[in-house]
Order: sequence, then C-alpha cells, then structure tokens
Amino acid sequence: MNLLLNVPWPPGVSERQACEVLDLCRNSWRAARARAQFCGPINPLRRKRGVAGQPRALSPEQRAEVQKVLTDDQHHDQPPVQVFHSLLERGVYLCSVSTMHRLMRKANLSGERRVQRPPSPQPIPRLLATEPHQVWTWDIAKLPTQQRGEYLSLYVVMDLFSRYIVAWMLSRKENSALASQLIAEAYKRYNIAPDRLTLHQDRGVPMTAHCYLDLLAELHITGLRTTPSGTTTATITAAWRALHPTRSLAVNIGRSPSSGSAHLMRPMLDIPSVSAKDDLL
Repeated sequence: MNLLLNVPWPPGVSERQACEVLDLCRNSWRAARARAQFCGPINPLRRKRGVAGQPRALSPEQRAEVQKVLTDDQHHDQPPVQVFHSLLERGVYLCSVSTMHRLMRKANLSGERRVQRPPSPQPIPRLLATEPHQVWTWDIAKLPTQQRGEYLSLYVVMDLFSRYIVAWMLSRKENSALASQLIAEAYKRYNIAPDRLTLHQDRGVPMTAHCYLDLLAELHITGLRTTPSGTTTATITAAWRALHPTRSLAVNIGRSPSSGSAHLMRPMLDIPSVSAKDDLL
C-alpha cells in the first residue's frame, strides 16, 4: 500500500475500481494517504493507561510513610477509612482511602485487620446407647395411597440400641398433639424412669411445638434436635421395612371415604424387630 501512495492512478481508473482489483479497503487506503500527506506536527506515541505515569502519584518515600502509618501500633487494627478520618481530625492528609487500599493490596495487607480468635473445631454430636430404652429416635414419614395427592403420616419411634420399633402410629394428620400422645403412651408403656431417656428428633414442626416441648419437660426426657450420622434416615428406612406387611392397611385407609381424620395407634409388638435383640426388650 505504501508503494501506491505517491504513484498516480492510471487514467480512467477510479479509486473504487483500483481498491477492488488490489483487494484493499478504501477506508484504510484513505487513512494511509492522509497520514502520508499530513504536514503538521508529529503526533506523540500512544501509550496504554496501565503503563502511563500518573503525574500526581505518590513518591516511594510517601508510599513508605503511608504504609508505616497503616501498620503502626495506633492504626494496625483499623480499616483504611477509619485511619483516613483519624488523620484528618489531627490535620494530616497523606492520601485518599482508595490509595490506602491500593497500597495495602500491593503489600499483601488486605483483609481483616482486627485480632481474630483462631478457629476451634467443634466435635460432632453423637448418640451412644449402651442398653435398651436409653436413646429413642423418632420421625414422621409420608406413605402414598392409591389416590393421587393423598398421603398418610407414619409416626415411628425406634430404640437406638436394639433398633426395635417401640411405638408407631398411622394418621391422616401431622401435628404436635398426636406426637405428644404417641411419646406419652410409649413412655408409660415401658415404665421409663425420669432423666433416663434421650429422645432424638429433627427440627420439624411437631418436634418444635410448645406443647410437645412441655411434655418432654414434664416427663424429664432429654430432647436432642440434631441429626448425628443420619440417624433419622436410618430410622425411617428400617421402620418402613418393618411396616411393609401393613401397607395394604394404609392403602385401604386412604381409599376409605368414611375414615375422616381417624388414626390408628398401637404398640408394634406383633411385628418382628429389625435387629435380632428382641430379648432385650
């Protein structure tokens, strides 16, 4: 292209025809011709903003002074904005807040400047049962019926030591009153001594209701609302396996129009335990 800048076009050949034959862009050709015919002062070299020097930038001595102020005993635990206003109250201006942040990032001083307590790992809560009726765990599962959208609530209480189903209830409702009735009858049936039983549960609505918590306090039962090692999942899985022969009963209750809000409740004494420790009960 530079060879054609000072050469005149052949007669009868337009600029468009010449650029099409030479496969040149007309705008690029015109820009190159304008630069070649320019007779004014030479344009300065273009530099990127990142490498261009800032005329108002701090000198190395000033940066060292700002970093010394940020790390002294008076301001070492304060954020830059607090240091900035503290210096202004004394009539001292070193730099802006953004410059302080920039200098701190460059010196790897960014982050929390206050004294922090070291992390202390907490032990995972676990339940240990050495004999029957020492730790119970219970939950509520939904059993589907043959009618779409209708479910039955299965209340299951299991002994953690023997994996024995100590009580269960099948109902159309899920509330704290039924849960309180189930726990109270199971507590009375097995003659649990006060301050001996620990009851594990999740944080569902029936487990956190005031009437249910008042019952636990009245019976001197220790309630634990954590989920250590997936105990709740194991409880529901084992309970459903044990209650598999009664699934037809749940289906019939779901299909019966006259069942209403009636519920079934009885101790699971006729269903074999999941574990082979029935003699412990």
